[in-house]
Amino acid sequence: MAVQHLTDAELTRLAEELRAAVPPLNEDEQRIAVAVYRLLAEGEPVVETRIPAASGIAADKVARTLARWPGVYRDDHGDIVGFWRLTQQEFPHTASTST
Repeated sequence: MAVQHLTDAELTRLAEELRAAVPPLNEDEQRIAVAVYRLLAEGEPVVETRIPAASGIAADKVARTLARWPGVYRDDHGDIVGFWRLTQQEFPHTASTST
């Protein structure tokens, strides 16, 4: 694939589109997102009960937050296998978000 060089205006527009695609996060939400990324990067499905200890956020708040976020993909056991474009395994593109 050839490298495409973008103009400053195109880069700015792309950055704005990417920023708009991710919801703004408060401090607790940032901690949850970072914890999910770190746990998912270990290469195994993330059991939701691990996230409170990894983030320092109460389990009920973690559950409520994940339930309302788009882009949280779970396997048949309910474990997280994909999160905002990071996946540890291939999965169908038919949207299967948090339950």
